[in-house]
Amino acid sequence: MNLQIIKDNLLTASSPKESIDFIQFNRKKIEGYFVSLTDEQIEEDKFDLQSTCLGFINSPAFQENKTNPDFIEIITLFSELFEKIGFYGAISFIQTNLPKDSSIRHRLNAVFLYSKIGNISEYFEKFDDIFQSLEKAQNYSDADYTGQVVQDTINYYLLGKNALENAQKSELLENFKALFNSSKSRQKYKFLNHPTFKEYLDGYITEKIFIELIADKVYSPSVTTQRIFQDLIIDHINTAGYLERYNNDEIRADILNYGRADFTTPYKELSPYDRVQLYCYFNMRKHFFTSYAIYEKIFSTLNSSVFTKNRKLVLIDFGCGSLTSGLALASLFYDYEDEPITMRYIGIDIADSMLEKAKEFAQTELFSPNTKFDFYSSWNLIPESIVAEAIKSDCVVIFNASYLFASSSLEIESLALFVNKITLRLESKSHFVFQNPDRADRNEKYKRFKKNVAHKIEASGTQRIYYKNNSNSTFEPSSEVVNYEILSL
Repeated sequence: MNLQIIKDNLLTASSPKESIDFIQFNRKKIEGYFVSLTDEQIEEDKFDLQSTCLGFINSPAFQENKTNPDFIEIITLFSELFEKIGFYGAISFIQTNLPKDSSIRHRLNAVFLYSKIGNISEYFEKFDDIFQSLEKAQNYSDADYTGQVVQDTINYYLLGKNALENAQKSELLENFKALFNSSKSRQKYKFLNHPTFKEYLDGYITEKIFIELIADKVYSPSVTTQRIFQDLIIDHINTAGYLERYNNDEIRADILNYGRADFTTPYKELSPYDRVQLYCYFNMRKHFFTSYAIYEKIFSTLNSSVFTKNRKLVLIDFGCGSLTSGLALASLFYDYEDEPITMRYIGIDIADSMLEKAKEFAQTELFSPNTKFDFYSSWNLIPESIVAEAIKSDCVVIFNASYLFASSSLEIESLALFVNKITLRLESKSHFVFQNPDRADRNEKYKRFKKNVAHKIEASGTQRIYYKNNSNSTFEPSSEVVNYEILSL
C-alpha cells in the first residue's frame, strides 16, 4: 500500500460505498502504511499528504457521510501524521471534521492550543484549557491513549520552559514548573502523576522519551483471542459494574497506579482481585500486544526447533501477572498454526490475585489439554521435584521477563542463580525474552543480571507497537513503546 493507491481510491471513487469497501477490504494495509512512515518521510511528503486528506474531506462521499466510522478512521490516521511533525495548519482543518467526543479531537485541540501560544503570559492563561482537553483525551473508553497524552504534556511543558528560559524569566519559569508539580494540579489532572512524566520532571529522563522506529502493522486480536477478551475481561467488567462506580481517571491513576499498583492489597471496597479485573481491562491488552510482537520475532526459530520437531516447550514466566505473555505466545501459535499450543508453563507472581486471574486464562481454548500449568509466588518456592519433572535435557526453555526488571524489590543474584540452575540441565540453548519501559534508569538491573549469566544477544531494540483492543475498532490505534531483548543462554 502507498499514498498514490490510497489517493486514487479515495478521490476517484464513484460512490461512498466504493470508498467504504476500499477501506474495509484494505484496513490492515492502510493502517500499516500510516504507521510505517518515519518523521522524515512525513516531512518530505507532508503537502501531498495534506492535499490527499483535504481532497478526501471535501469529496462528496465524505461530505455526505461525515459520521461514517471508516471515513473518520482515515482522517484520524492523517491527523496523527501531521501531529508527529507539528504540521498544525493541516491539523486545524481536520480537527473540525472529527467527532466531538473522541480522544484524537480532544488531544488535537490541546496540541493546537499550545502550538499557537504567542506570548509568555499565554503559557499560564491556557494551562487549564490545554489540560482539560488532555484529560478528556486520556479518559476515552478502554483504549489507552495515556502515552500520547503524556507526550503532549511534555511537549507543552518544553515549549513553555524553553520560551521562559530564552526570555530569561527565571521567576516565571519556577512558577510555570510549579503548575505541573503542585498537588492541586496533580489532583485535578491525574495524568500528571504518571510515572513517566514525574520522572521527566525529576530529571531521571534526560533524552527523548519515545524512540520512533518503523513499524509495519497495527496489531489486533484474532477472532478467538477477541472472544477470550470479551468473556474474561469485558463481560466481567460489565457484570461487576466497576465503571459505574469509578471514573476512568480514578481507575487509571489511583486504583491501578498506571499498572504499578500493589495487587496484594484492596482499594476501598475493591478486593485485590477486583483491581486485577480492572488491570486486565485497562492495561493487560497493551502488554499482550507488545509480547505478541516480540515473540513474533523468534516464532520461526521456535517453529523449526520446537514445534515441527515435537520437542517439549517450557515457558518460565517471571512476574507473570494474569498470564499475559503466555497468552500472547499461545495466541501467536494459534494464529499461525490454527491449533492450540502444547507446553509446560510455570508462572511466578507475588500477587495471588494475579495468579487467580491467570488460572482463568489458562482454561481457554488457546491451550491444548496437554498443557500443564503451575503457579508460584517466588521461583525459590518451586519444588525440586517440579523442576526435575518439567525440565528435561532435550526440552526448550523460554524464560520470560515482562516489566520484571522495573521492580525495586527484584533480587538480581537470586534470579540469575535460578536461571543458571535451569540452563545447566539443558542440552540445547534456552531463550530469555526481556521487555521493559524504554528508559535507561529502569534497565540498570537488567544490565546487572546479564553479567551473571552466559548469553548471546539474538535480537535487541526499541519499538513502538501499534495496537487496537478490538479488531473491529475504527478508533485511532493506541501505541506502547517497549525496550526488548532476546538472549540465547
